[in-house]
Amino acid sequence: MYPYMKYRTHPLLVTKKTCLGPTYGGPINKFLVINEDDAGDKYLAYSTAKKIVGIIKLPIDGNPNHSMGLIAHPDDITGIGVSKDGRYLFTAGGDDYSVNIWAIDLSVIHQNIVLRKALGL
Repeated sequence: MYPYMKYRTHPLLVTKKTCLGPTYGGPINKFLVINEDDAGDKYLAYSTAKKIVGIIKLPIDGNPNHSMGLIAHPDDITGIGVSKDGRYLFTAGGDDYSVNIWAIDLSVIHQNIVLRKALGL
């Protein structure tokens, strides 16, 4: 777990909130906001320096059930991108010289959140 800090951008940089969020493989080194889904929820696509990409439901609240991560490359991830419609995540590997295209299914994270709430977890 790594801490994430939310700052106010005006007039001074003052910490507004600090919470923990899983990254499944080290601190986040790149992130992008994914366009809103049909329900109006926002998500953050991220990568770590080594192997992992994932998605976190915004706002980041420290709940590990609001995120997911997976191994995307055998070693370094040098870049990520999201399609304009938010349906695909693109990852570029370092030494493997590959570009992967991942279909994004945000409903899985949403269903996990609903199920956990219903079970009281």
